Parts: sequence; structure tokens; C-alpha cells
Amino acid sequence: MVAFATVFTAAIPVFGQESRFTASTDGISLESVIDGNVVKNGSVVRVVVQLQEPGLASYEGGIAGIPATSPKVTKKELNPNSAAAKKYLDHTKGRRNAAKDAIKKVAPNARFGQEFQVAFTGITVTVTVEEANRIARLPGVAAVVPDRLEKPLTDASPAFIDAPAVWSQLGGQANAGEGVVVGVLDTGIWPEHPSFSDPSPVGGAYPAPPVTPGANGFVGGTPRSTCDFGNTAYNPADAPFECNNKLIGAYTFLDTYKALQGLTRNEFDSARDSNGHGTHTASTAAGNAGVAASILGADLGTVSGIAPRAHIIAYRVCGLEGCYSSDSAMAVEQAILDGVDVINFSISGGSNPYGDAVSLAFLGA
Repeated sequence: MVAFATVFTAAIPVFGQESRFTASTDGISLESVIDGNVVKNGSVVRVVVQLQEPGLASYEGGIAGIPATSPKVTKKELNPNSAAAKKYLDHTKGRRNAAKDAIKKVAPNARFGQEFQVAFTGITVTVTVEEANRIARLPGVAAVVPDRLEKPLTDASPAFIDAPAVWSQLGGQANAGEGVVVGVLDTGIWPEHPSFSDPSPVGGAYPAPPVTPGANGFVGGTPRSTCDFGNTAYNPADAPFECNNKLIGAYTFLDTYKALQGLTRNEFDSARDSNGHGTHTASTAAGNAGVAASILGADLGTVSGIAPRAHIIAYRVCGLEGCYSSDSAMAVEQAILDGVDVINFSISGGSNPYGDAVSLAFLGA
């Protein structure tokens, strides 16, 4: 199982049993409140369709010939390359294909996007609001939730949560987080920051990490760069960087964001942080101890992350305008495959855990 450090706000409507669709009196048969605006029948929305089959990380058995894959049952780390995992993934692929065929019957112009198989079983699809309601009633569909554009949020400091009291129980600050891998889903990371240097200012060189990003495969089956920096063709300021034993990986998950928003020329088309928020949260969660801090030349002493000796994998899921839940959910799936111990997610959304794609992914992790 993966632990989470999360900050959630804002309600999210669910199409289906908890739908906010209501009858209207103006001749419009359906309407739904999304982000405070009335979206009437015929409006196009992008949604995530969750199927009833659990994801690979949650499957506890029950299908003839396919043993359980959930670590809760196997008492082992999730192995997506095991014989049981391959059988179950083939099974859920068939379910997703069948679901797409069924969706096409009630939504002939549906446009399909990402597919989910590790945290939960599902697909993204662009349809009308009326069609979304029809999809929610299809057999085998567990939920239909909006693919929302969320916003990065802030977090707390070591002093605020009294981290030093915990450090003393772990052999001191210099050892806190040793051997732990923290996945940070956010706006990316600035890899040259001293909070991510190896060796650290006070703890010395880092040992080899317990996991290797990408070693268990990639979501969607298409390989991605596991240290995604240096796209100077898009932005000349995106300097190349070789990951180390502190910052052991950095991915880019912006498929939906690029399709619906697009990157500006002031951003980076890589895992490099265009905003600063992801660098802040990564350094707060697991930045090196003893890092000198200053603002406008004023010496502010030294700073430390909560788990300063932990390894970090960054997953960029946000552009300057925000973070689509489908991109974040895909990153959660990759983090599960990568074997992270903790996921930090300081992004809005999630007040209804059964009505948000990212929360559904967390439930499956």
C-alpha cells in the first residue's frame, strides 16, 4: 500500500447514482452543476468512466484462473509482470474494450482518451452531458466523474507539524526518511535546487535507491522518459539534467492538459517546474537538510524537508493553468508501478472521494 500526504478542497459532482442532474422547466431535460456553472443538455464534457472491475493493485481474486494481485492478499509488493498480473490485465483490457463498444451505442460521437488499469479500471471520454448520464446507467459502470482542472495548493512546514520530535526517534534529522521513496505529483521540479543535490549538505552521498523508475513498465504501455529534462527545442532554458540518487526520477504527465489547454512558450515541455509550486512541495516533503536559505540577500538560516534522506520521484501533472484529474490519475498509476512508498499531492479537489478520478486512483493504491 502507498501512503499519502494530500490537501483537498472543492466538491465534485458524480454522474450516476449521486448525479446532480435534475429535471428543468425550460424544455431542457437535463442539467448539471459543474464548477458552479449550469451545463445544459448537449454541452460537451470530458469525463472519467470507472468500471466495476478493480484495478491491478486492488484485485483480490474471485475470477476463475486468475489469482489475486493485490498486495493486501499476496503480502508482497505489486508485480505487474507476474503471470497473474498479465492475466488480469488482459481481462480488464477486454472489459475496457467492451465498455467502449457499449458507450459508442449510447454516444456515437464519443472520443476516447487515456485508459486506466492499475489504480482502477476505466477510460476517459468526451461526450455530451446527456450522453454522460446514459453512460452512467450502463451495466458494469461504477461511476462517471468530470475530468476537472484543479489548482496547486500549499502545505505545512516541519516546525508546524513538529517533525523534529519524530526525527529524534529515527536517529536524528540526518537519517529521517532513509530508504523511503516519495512520489510528488505537482507542477514539476527544479532539479538543480540544492534540496535535491547528491550528496546532501549534511547527510553525505545517497545510497542506490530501492526502486528504479520505469523498471516495472509504463502506464499505457508506451515508454516515457524517467528523467525528463532538457527539451531545449521547446524552451532553450530547459537545461539537461541527469537524475541522481536523491532525485531518482522525473516524469511528465500532461496528455490531457496539452490537448485541452496547451503549453505556453514560457513553460517547459518536460518535468522542469514552470511554476515553483512542485519544487516547493518536493523540498518540503523530502528536501535535503542543511540547505542554506535566503530571500533578496537576507540570510534565513537553513531549511529541511520532513523526510530529508528520502529519495524523490517527481511527476509533473500541472501546467500554468492547473492540473487535469486524468493526468494526475495516470501519474498515480505510474507511481504504483514505480513502487513509491508515499505520494505527496498538494492539489485541489477530492472532497467527494467517490466522485473524483484522482481520489478513485488513491483508493486503488
